[in-house]
Amino acid sequence: MEFFTYELLIRLIASFFCSIAFAVLFKSATRHLIPAGLSGVVTYFVYHLGLYFEFPLFAVAFLSTFAGASFAELYARMRKTPVTVILSAAIIPTVPGGDIYYTMQNVLLGNGNLAIKYLWQTMSIALGIAGGIVVVAIIFKIISDTIAKKKTSKT
Repeated sequence: MEFFTYELLIRLIASFFCSIAFAVLFKSATRHLIPAGLSGVVTYFVYHLGLYFEFPLFAVAFLSTFAGASFAELYARMRKTPVTVILSAAIIPTVPGGDIYYTMQNVLLGNGNLAIKYLWQTMSIALGIAGGIVVVAIIFKIISDTIAKKKTSKT
């Protein structure tokens, strides 16, 4: 299995435009649209990398969200803008929309085993997304508190 394929390139381009579309949907300023798209590319690239190396689904979602959330935090601090402007667009490529759909489809069709399988996948991805966001937020909070303490101790 090759890592770099045309399919990956198409998915990265799609992630870019889907993340931009999501940012437009939430009326982000035009100056934030390209970084929002890039955050989606970062997130999907790490997601693809995790799947390529056959990491567990939770780890794939966690690592990809960690990368996208880190990008969003760095951008937000450089531009002095709220992090949610970029973060909400960054996680779009990771959201388990297909798994949610297949969970409900199998519930309605009475396929309990398949419904549980897709529900488990959905929950793994959702917890990975939440965990990635929380860990990055904690790390950046600790860093900013440390910088603030150093500034106040010098004065």
